[in-house]
Order: sequence, then C-alpha cells, then structure tokens
Amino acid sequence: MAASRALRSGARHAHTHAHSKDAQRLVNAWKHSWSNGHAVHVNGIDTDVLAYHADPAKQLHLPASAGGGRVAFLIIPGNPGHPGFYKDYMRSVFDQSGQAMDVICIGHAGHSRKAHNKGRLFNLYEQGTVHIDYHMRAAYSMIGLQICVTRWTPSSPRSTELAMHLLSVQHKIDFVRMLIDAEPSIRFFIMGHSVGSHISLEILKALPEQNFLRSFLFFPTIMRIGSTPNAAKLRLLFRPTAQRAAACTAYLLSWLPSCFTRCIVRRAVSTRPHVVEAAEGLLDYHVCRNALWMASHEMREILDLEAHDAAFKSHLPRLLLYFGATDDWCPLEFYDEIKQAYPKAQLHVCQEGLEHAFVIEGSGPMAHKTWKWMRDALQAQGCKLR
Repeated sequence: MAASRALRSGARHAHTHAHSKDAQRLVNAWKHSWSNGHAVHVNGIDTDVLAYHADPAKQLHLPASAGGGRVAFLIIPGNPGHPGFYKDYMRSVFDQSGQAMDVICIGHAGHSRKAHNKGRLFNLYEQGTVHIDYHMRAAYSMIGLQICVTRWTPSSPRSTELAMHLLSVQHKIDFVRMLIDAEPSIRFFIMGHSVGSHISLEILKALPEQNFLRSFLFFPTIMRIGSTPNAAKLRLLFRPTAQRAAACTAYLLSWLPSCFTRCIVRRAVSTRPHVVEAAEGLLDYHVCRNALWMASHEMREILDLEAHDAAFKSHLPRLLLYFGATDDWCPLEFYDEIKQAYPKAQLHVCQEGLEHAFVIEGSGPMAHKTWKWMRDALQAQGCKLR
C-alpha cells in the first residue's frame, strides 16, 4: 500500500514537473514574440501584448516569510483594449518601481491590427474562448506558439467523463493561468480599467488566491453599465447596422495617408504620441467592429453587483476600487451601492478631476497612485524596497 502511494505521488510529481516545463517553454516563446512586436498565440487566438521586463539584478521578490515569489504587474485594459493606450502609464509605474518588476498589458482579442484574428468577432465572454481548461486537457501538443488541443468526440468511450472537463475559459484567465503554470510562485498585482475591472474579478474567481497580492479596479464598470448616462448617449452605436457603418467609416479613413489620420486623431482625441499611435490603430474595419461588438455585449451582460459577490467576499482585503467624481460610465451611485453592500471595501473617489479614460491625459497621476499602493502592500509583506 505504501509503495503504491509512493508510486502515485512520484507520478504526480513527474506530471507536474513536465507540465510546468511545457508552460515555461510556451511563455518563453510568448516573451520572444512580444519583445519583437509580434502578436502571441493564446490557444490559437492572436493576442497583442505590451510588456516592460525587470532588470534581473533589481527584480522584486517577496521575502520567504511572506511566501516568496517574484512580483509582477498585470494590466487588463478597458474598451477599446489596445495595449498601446497604456504605454505611458506602464512606463511610469515601471520606472517608479526602479524597473524592478515586469509590467504586462494583455490586449483584447481583435482590438489591434496585429491581432484581428481574420475578422473574427469576440464578445465579452468570448474574448478568446479557450477550448479546454489548461489543467484538464486530455492531451495537447505544442507547435511553435500554437497549442493544438486534442478533443474527445461524443463517440469516445470517455466522453461523458471528459465532458465535465471541457470549459470555455476567458482569454485573459487562460493567459494568466499559463504565466502561473510556468512560474507557480509568481505574485501579481493586477489592475483592471473600466470593463477590465469586470474581467479582473473573473480572473480572481478562477485562479489560485495565493498568486495575487492586490487588485486595483480603476473606474470600474462592474454593474449595470447599460443603464448609465453614457450608454444612453451611445445606444445607437450598439446596433449591428450602426456598428457596420462605423467600421466601414474606419476602413475608409484607413486609406488616407498617415499624416491625415494622425491629424484627425490629434484633433479628436489627444496629441500625446502613445495615444495617437494607438487610436490610429482603431481605424481598421475588424478592430472597430470588435470594439463596438464587445461594447454591445457589455451593455447586456454586466448587470447586478451580485454577480461578483464571490470575488468580493473572497478577496475583499485585496481589492481597491477607484471611482471618478464625474464618470458617466460609472456614476457615484454605484460607489454608494458597493459601499453599502461591502462596508469594509476600500473605495476611493478621485479628487484630481481625472477622466474615465485616464490613459489619455492622466497616466502620470494614476501611475503615481498605483505605485504608492503597491509600495505600501509590499512593505506590509516585509519586502525591502530600494
């Protein structure tokens, strides 16, 4: 009996070790791709990732007394979800940390030209639908960056047993799961902006609690977004015909010389270089349709706060929510409701007049706040900062 248990334990250890090695190889391939400006493949979904990598000599680690592990910062964007919008914010947090932690932003599937996935449309819950949960795959093989999943057919004698293992897991959840599988001790700060806050809460519910230090939900659209003042103003854009018309307009504008499109963006959005570059990338038929298609699903699918009750109850000490004083996507009545439902929640209201889309003009102030909250959390864990 003891020998049998030892054999099973050894087999599990060997499987876990091999699983971790496979994940490490995949993540290393991802890093090579995004470092060279290429999209990465998350279970066959082309994905735009922007990252700043820590200097190995300065890398932040938690002390052994706090469980150890390398510290990284993960950003889940709003909509549109082009990582380029977050470039200045990311760089500022990275520099304030002393370039001592990885800062990674994973874009939404279909929200940039390098990752439009042949025109496929992704709604909120199909943001890179994953075929099978990574821990529950029957078999898989790696070909370059692509994971090819071997699925059991209904006629398979084991199909009933394995059907319980077939899950549609969100794109971001699978991406983070891969990072954790490659480095089980990694510890994340995670920031969700706007609808990224909703996705961040889903990540917290799905993945191991010990891998997350804190979660920052900035201008969080996590409830009844379809009833907000901005949703009422833009309601026509959520209709399929209007979405196609807007996408066709974006397509026509994309044929103009870059100097003209950049001039349009500077006048309409911002003169900041990172914003101009990212916004110009939205002038694409498929990218525009995906952003609007996802938005229309947000209106219908992000409803009552109760949907996030499990995440709030399990992670309340780790959550920090930051609201705009005049945010028509997330009005202060939502702040009041959350405060009433979770009296111990850490809620803040902006006093600096920052807009919902803070990455356009407010990257610096938000980066300063973010690093202050991170620094406080790290010091509370006994981490010595330079």
